[in-house]
Amino acid sequence: MPVIGGTNFEQTRAEQIASQLEMGHLEIDTNEATRSPSPPPIYDSNGQRTNTREGRRREQMEIERREAIGILSQIYSVSLD
Repeated sequence: MPVIGGTNFEQTRAEQIASQLEMGHLEIDTNEATRSPSPPPIYDSNGQRTNTREGRRREQMEIERREAIGILSQIYSVSLD
């Protein structure tokens, strides 16, 4: 896939995030002093916590990956017109 203009960062970042999600490397800050406080716990009907630190980080990374892919798709669709 050719890289057009400034899309190299988005393409690289999307690939990097996909790889990290697949391998489970979520870049979670383990330093108590710099980490933001966790929100109150939320549990499902089975008593399992649904908003764990890992789950929230995975969701953030998936959003960032989708945004990078969205930028790429906009650039590619404009360049095809």
